[in-house]
Amino acid sequence: MGEIKQYMDENRSESITLNIYAGRDGCFRLYDDDGNSYGYENGQYSIIILKWDDANSILTIDREKINYNSSLDGKRIFKIRIISNQNIIERTCVYDGNEISIKVIE
Repeated sequence: MGEIKQYMDENRSESITLNIYAGRDGCFRLYDDDGNSYGYENGQYSIIILKWDDANSILTIDREKINYNSSLDGKRIFKIRIISNQNIIERTCVYDGNEISIKVIE
């Protein structure tokens, strides 16, 4: 989930909130493109694969596969929310396009 925008080029540096519902493993592909052109038709987009390992409480964000000039300079802020029956745990991480693994629950 991101911020509401009035137009596509408005502030592309905001954070992305990841809501993870504990209880099972999960995998998700985050797609992004320039939001302006038809470049995606020619492969100008990025994909980031996110994997949740529920047993170990680890979120892995794979290396970004990018084929366009992003205005984010390779940096994204992810706000991670682990939602379970008992509570909500929140963490924030800065992602630079390289694979990272985050132990969310100690």
